[in-house]
Amino acid sequence: MDAKITKKRLSRLLSYDWIKIIFLAVAVILVWMLIFTMTATKITASQQFVVYNYVGNRPFSYTNFYDSYYTAYEDGIFSYEVLEVDVYDVAETPSEARTLMEAHLGVDEGDVIFVADSWHLDTEYVDEETGETKYEYTYLQKFLNDWRYYVFDLDPEKEYGYFNAMEAYLDQYFTNGWEDAESLDEAAVERDFRARVKKDKRFKKASQIRQGVQDDIARIKNYRNALEEFYGYVETGVVEFTRTSMVDPEDGTVLFDGVYSINICPDKAIAGGLSEVVSYPVKVVDADGNEQTIQTAENMNVAFFNMRATAKGFEYESVPYITYIIRNAIAATEK
Repeated sequence: MDAKITKKRLSRLLSYDWIKIIFLAVAVILVWMLIFTMTATKITASQQFVVYNYVGNRPFSYTNFYDSYYTAYEDGIFSYEVLEVDVYDVAETPSEARTLMEAHLGVDEGDVIFVADSWHLDTEYVDEETGETKYEYTYLQKFLNDWRYYVFDLDPEKEYGYFNAMEAYLDQYFTNGWEDAESLDEAAVERDFRARVKKDKRFKKASQIRQGVQDDIARIKNYRNALEEFYGYVETGVVEFTRTSMVDPEDGTVLFDGVYSINICPDKAIAGGLSEVVSYPVKVVDADGNEQTIQTAENMNVAFFNMRATAKGFEYESVPYITYIIRNAIAATEK
């Protein structure tokens, strides 16, 4: 049998079977992409740290936020578990805010959100009796009315509030309680780390596990130090827990009432430098009676997202990040 490939035979093959050849090539590419997608290691909720900038704030593209955010990553503010940092600037496209947040929160993407406790400018109206300009609600009220079921309860008086839960988590690793930094039980940290990474592909070799143990010890220390620093800011009035409530204007029923956010700039004289990173516009009247719009960070709040897919313990990555932001805001104010 003559099976020699000639130009004539090749020409016939291509002329009659070119559609089959193209279909086969496409099928091979699709199968390869599917296999790659199914077997590739995916970033988990714990390995991604995501910050939101809410409606009403100045878009991050007009501030120094990005430099600050990525510097935090480079400076080791986050633990070894965080492999990727990302930002969703809702303030840049307010008309798409709900769609964007539904899409990302629905797949457990979110850690911290900046939202101003200031009047929602889109709700401006004139009081018919007094003629005064008033507003229906604040940006913080609007955010919590829509998304509070996605954020942690931060009430320090509640046993299972975020910060009390963080204390309880740290107490597992400090024999005299988390406040005693010298009582860290490294063996307990190693025990829990080894149990957690049994099926983690990153920790197959003994050397990888040993390094992982040291990294996890550093994580626990970082959480403890950040919590102590944060409480120091609370005690000195640098930051305040914010209690927010909202009433239905039609029937007067209370829609919600609770502590879901932290005011990280209650006093501009202390942390006003925060406006270099995140701010919102307000209208003020100068000494000559002229109205102008300025940027401020006064009463800027942060809330922490409670993502179901985040591994136990790693929801506390938000505390080192926020203390870092506060620390830098104070330093910027003092310049």
